[in-house]
Amino acid sequence: MNYNSLIKIFILTKKILNIENLCDTKICVLSEGLTNKVIKLSYNTETYIIKIFNKIHDSNIRLNELFISKKCDFIPNIIYQNSDFRIEKFINSIKYNDCEKLVFFNFHYKNLMTILKLFHSQKTFYNDIVLYKFYNQWKDSHEIKKLCLNIPHTFNKITKFINDSHQIVYCHNDVILNNILVSKNMMYLIDLEYSGNNYLLYEFANMFNEILIDYDNYSYRKSGIEWLKEIILIDYFGDNIDIKQILIDITKFQKISNFLWTLWSFKQLDYINDNDFDYARYGHLRLEMFNN
Repeated sequence: MNYNSLIKIFILTKKILNIENLCDTKICVLSEGLTNKVIKLSYNTETYIIKIFNKIHDSNIRLNELFISKKCDFIPNIIYQNSDFRIEKFINSIKYNDCEKLVFFNFHYKNLMTILKLFHSQKTFYNDIVLYKFYNQWKDSHEIKKLCLNIPHTFNKITKFINDSHQIVYCHNDVILNNILVSKNMMYLIDLEYSGNNYLLYEFANMFNEILIDYDNYSYRKSGIEWLKEIILIDYFGDNIDIKQILIDITKFQKISNFLWTLWSFKQLDYINDNDFDYARYGHLRLEMFNN
């Protein structure tokens, strides 16, 4: 986004939030990625998040996110949104380190499952299954071509097991520690830019993959969360599920998740150069997880 467009956004933000003088605000860029530039703006006693939509922007997902935020109190309130950016209320939450993942999910999984059940009951404005949509968006990049992988063959092979028995619901598709906020007695889900209709078991597979990853060191634990998987799945589905079969299918969906985020990582390199996050290294990490 160019400088003039950014100025227009801040002028409109000033009007919407009734800010007398932008010089009286405190502005901090939190992150800049393929989908969003995230800016934190503080004025008087209030703090807001401004998300400026970047290169890949799906208007259907944004529209659905706006609709759901009005219905669900576990989604931060969106104050304003247009095709270029959005303003939402900042949630002052407890900060957890990456090394605290297991403790966090063990302590908060019941509240998280309650929220996910509500989230999964929501309806979308479109019928696309985002697993295939993500693949088509991310499969072509300069970096992935260097790996000499047969991308279509691999994707078809790892998705071949999926059939009509696999339930499709509205999924978040990026339930990671940083996207779960705990503030006082409330829990919130944020960053819905990858949300959409998807296979329910993919949601859990992707979440379990994320629990394994150490983002600080670009590494992952190869095992050790089987107990956590079982208590989460039993809490969500109940005691009468075939836990063995579900875990078999989730393992297969975990492979798809690792493959898709490998493609995503290398696709990022076509657009941005973020010194705070090594997309190439992360891509190779997810590729290693996929191959193991």
